[in-house]
Amino acid sequence: MRREEQMFLKKLVKRIVGSKGNFDMKVGTTWQYEIIRNGKVVYKSEPVHNVTTDAGRNVARQILHQTNNGGIAGFQYIAVGSTNYTPAATDTTLTGEVTGDGLARTQGTYSNDVATGAWIIQYTFTYTGTGITVYTGALFNASTGGTMLYAATFSSPATLAQNDQLKVTISGTVGAG
Repeated sequence: MRREEQMFLKKLVKRIVGSKGNFDMKVGTTWQYEIIRNGKVVYKSEPVHNVTTDAGRNVARQILHQTNNGGIAGFQYIAVGSTNYTPAATDTTLTGEVTGDGLARTQGTYSNDVATGAWIIQYTFTYTGTGITVYTGALFNASTGGTMLYAATFSSPATLAQNDQLKVTISGTVGAG
């Protein structure tokens, strides 16, 4: 997270909870995947940090500033990509997004822990094609189009065979630091 983003969030929280007291805020998001073959985990990647896109950050700011979220959809749709590249903050789409063979963008399951500020969005895809390598993932607020909030290149490529499952987990925290 850029310094100006941290300062913006810190000022926003101070306005919401009051200016008394001193606190710091930290925000972080990581991505990882598991390949599941014949019901067994055969590989689990290391977690990697993602880039927060400019467009996603702007929508997040809009949500933070409106009491009813202004009708803006939440970010729950997970996409994966088969192009080996490094996402940038200016990206609005996931280069090489896979749209078929069981890997199309899908709404993940969201859970959180109010006490710690931790949250998780995850989904297990089942690959139906004959072979593919997945390099990237992204989180959107729509099943097609929409705004991309986060994008990441996984710590290692996920090479899938037919009927492999790819469990993608995006986890983050927003809390006092």
